[in-house]
Amino acid sequence: GGEQQRIGIVRAIIAEPKILLMDEPFSALDAISRKQLQALTKDLHKEFGMTTIFVTHDTDEALKLGDRIAVLQEGEIVQVADSETILAQPANDFVADLFGGAHHV
Repeated sequence: GGEQQRIGIVRAIIAEPKILLMDEPFSALDAISRKQLQALTKDLHKEFGMTTIFVTHDTDEALKLGDRIAVLQEGEIVQVADSETILAQPANDFVADLFGGAHHV
């Protein structure tokens, strides 16, 4: 599983776009394929150095792959930060609950 996604990701990156938008690219994959493609995506992102906007509902995936994470609540951005800040200083209770961290004080 995941061969089609792998091909699609490589094709998109080889085209060297200024911005790459990935909308839930791993959502339909089994756990092994998901981990492999996450690693491939991270490696290719570093190698090519392009801006990538990665849309996901999987908070673990966001923490693993994101340099900066934007958290949306009811269509509004409520926090933009790196993973350490998201976990240590969530902007509000929604962000804290979403990422399972300490509650906003």
